[in-house]
Amino acid sequence: MTEIKAKISELRELCELTSLKGKDIKGKQIMPLPEFLANAENGVLKIQGVDKGAHLALELSYKMEVVKPGPIIIGDVEKFLSFLDRFGSNDDIILSTTENKIIITRSSSQKVARIPQAEATTVETSKNASEFLSKFVKGDSGYYETSKTKFDVKLTLKAEDIKSVIDDGEAVKQRIYPWNLEGPLTVKVGSEQAGEIETVIPITKIETQNPESPIVKTAYAYGLDNIFGNLKGEVIVNLANNIGSCPLIVDKVTDKYTLRIILAPAVTEE
Repeated sequence: MTEIKAKISELRELCELTSLKGKDIKGKQIMPLPEFLANAENGVLKIQGVDKGAHLALELSYKMEVVKPGPIIIGDVEKFLSFLDRFGSNDDIILSTTENKIIITRSSSQKVARIPQAEATTVETSKNASEFLSKFVKGDSGYYETSKTKFDVKLTLKAEDIKSVIDDGEAVKQRIYPWNLEGPLTVKVGSEQAGEIETVIPITKIETQNPESPIVKTAYAYGLDNIFGNLKGEVIVNLANNIGSCPLIVDKVTDKYTLRIILAPAVTEE
């Protein structure tokens, strides 16, 4: 039996952050992580997930009042959100679980929703997520690294500026976004035939372990919309100082949550 106290707006934000709803490479609306297993412990809900192709992974710690620790299994985020819609966003609720149900109770103007709870073994996005995420380690220096890659460049920028670039791609019907950090950070989309849009992304802060100015040339496609369409304000983007394909690590910390998202690069022809 798990029990937490929360506002409906907090549960909604948690679900939207975790599912990363957005568009795929063909422009179709998708939820890369349509289900999740949350562990309620020590005042937070902890979630890890990775999509089926291991292209997009997420780790989230969201502050909640935990009355009784334990798992909360959301087997269908979209369906769960439809139940949340039946409450007011500012409603204070108690969410508790039984062996096979999630129960949401509002004490004022009493309302109770009982939602079937999936079994942990059926939640595909949680399987292998811990192993995948553990490959990306942040050292004492504050920079990530794997056995093969050192992420020695950190950019602080606004999520909305990347979202604007994604919208540019929609306008020219190109959903591959080449990033070029050779001086200013620029993203150019389109072609001579369809038209081109080149944008300089404002950087609030740049940090690097290299004595020389970093040069990063890489590209992203699927997943970029899913990340930056769900975030607001400043984020930290971690990149590797090189020319060629490079994973993207996004860190976001607020007074409510700590979030890390890892995105695989797009494969492009030189």
